[in-house]
Amino acid sequence: MNKELFGVFGDRDALQRFRSPEQFDVIVEGPTMAVGVRDSALGTPGRSTVHETARGMAVVWGEAFVDGTTYEDPARLLVETAGAGGRGVFDRLNGSFLAVVDLVDGPQVVVNDPIRSRECFYTDEPGVRVFGTDPATVASVVDDPEVRSEPLMEFLIMGVVLGDRTILHGVDRVPFDAVVTAEATDSLARFVYDPRKGNHATELGERLSRALERRAGYAGKKGLLLSSGCDSRTVLAGAPDIDVCYTIGTGTGDDIDGAKKIATQYDTPHETLTVDDRYLNTCADVVQYSSAIWESVHIHHAGYVDQMDVDVIYHGGLGDSLFRGHFQPLDGIRLGGCRCPPYSVAENPNLSDYVSQTFGYIPIEEHLSVLDDDCSERFACRRIRERLSDLSWRYDGSQNGLAAVGLENTPTLSFRAHLADTFVESLVMADAELLQWHLQTPPSARSDETYVRALRTLDADILRHRPPNLRFDSFTLSQLDAFLRQKLPLTKAYEGPWPDREVLYEKQDLDNKLLAGFPQVHDLPWRLKLRINDLATWLEHATGEIGLTPTEMLQVDDRTAGCNGSLSPQ
Repeated sequence: MNKELFGVFGDRDALQRFRSPEQFDVIVEGPTMAVGVRDSALGTPGRSTVHETARGMAVVWGEAFVDGTTYEDPARLLVETAGAGGRGVFDRLNGSFLAVVDLVDGPQVVVNDPIRSRECFYTDEPGVRVFGTDPATVASVVDDPEVRSEPLMEFLIMGVVLGDRTILHGVDRVPFDAVVTAEATDSLARFVYDPRKGNHATELGERLSRALERRAGYAGKKGLLLSSGCDSRTVLAGAPDIDVCYTIGTGTGDDIDGAKKIATQYDTPHETLTVDDRYLNTCADVVQYSSAIWESVHIHHAGYVDQMDVDVIYHGGLGDSLFRGHFQPLDGIRLGGCRCPPYSVAENPNLSDYVSQTFGYIPIEEHLSVLDDDCSERFACRRIRERLSDLSWRYDGSQNGLAAVGLENTPTLSFRAHLADTFVESLVMADAELLQWHLQTPPSARSDETYVRALRTLDADILRHRPPNLRFDSFTLSQLDAFLRQKLPLTKAYEGPWPDREVLYEKQDLDNKLLAGFPQVHDLPWRLKLRINDLATWLEHATGEIGLTPTEMLQVDDRTAGCNGSLSPQ
């Protein structure tokens, strides 16, 4: 990877057991830890920074700002103000970051941002705790790595590994809103729901404006990944120094047409990145960003970075999750076995609906005989219940509980992991004020209606060109319009932003390119086959030892016709 943080609970000599100092831009050492950092934006305001004194050291890696103090350098803030037991100092950092603090008289921890938008992995296998942002380099210090079968099953069924595990025994993740010490992990309380009354739309608009202002000062040419929806146009309306907008698509259709009009509205050049063989990019250089915990299909822009002539990249990632309840199941009127609008947040959410609506759920028992939980749905619901139980002290009701599980296990983070390693990437929606808004706003108010009212405080004309799925100010009418366009003959349904990826899979002949020696799995769904390739490719990249074939992964019996095998979680 181009950017990396790698460290050890030990001294510089301990670090050099695993990595050469030449691999990093700087190595910092405190009383109990040594850390190497590689980042082309190191020292740029708002980006990765380090600070060392006789008292100890701190590293802040990623995008971070300091709010409400005279400090401009977050690493310096941590060194100079974190006293004994002073973990509350992390509340003063704002952004998408990973921090390491090692002080003689204070914290000696690794900590992520409140929603774990920057992952960190660790292992104790070498006899000393080793940690880093690239799971492959962490896995490389593990002797005889083995695959965990239950996380593997989660990945195949939902496209994401849940909780704090990875696909490998002995390699874990810094937990959601937590710290890692030399021997333990401890939870923090930055992410706890506390719904309050208020003018939620006005508050959101003001917070969005400040979040965008914080991230507007980066030097260099700036690009935006723009769709016809609300989230990315928020950035364009609030950060007027965008130099170029990019939209991936077929050259026609609702999303491309809408994005072009929005870019023109804000007097910004627009480029269409035309969908072709580069869209489903399955090479190891791309799959590595999945970390085998998210599926790589979301890294749809990877094949086009040579056309993205910018230094800084913005996008609207996580906006739908924080502001509009993406991770909250919807309910509607039931007619003839069909759920019809008007839709609203379900008062008694159903876990099966949750799994199917919010993750890339594939019922693999249609193709395989799954043993322990009888079926994919029961397995997925059991694992969601376990995550709800583990996070129960953070939420006040089932709707917020499911939102917490969704944010803890966002399946699309491979998308921004690639962007962050390729450009100076800004995750605007990870701003601390926006996260606080999410935690303090009741689920019923995290809606399209509230969001649109907030956007109009940024620009009253922001919806001049309406999102194709929100054609009216009345959200009930918009829902009915979209529903009828989908169901009635002689009407044109909204064309979503994604191309037909099954057609692309077949057109690129990926069965023969990826799975040529395994005809037993060719009848599986295209997305499941891509997940199989993700796992096999990443394991080979990370370990150099585990060459897990598709048939071994799925325990398919070669002697049977078709795919009548089993996958039994441990």
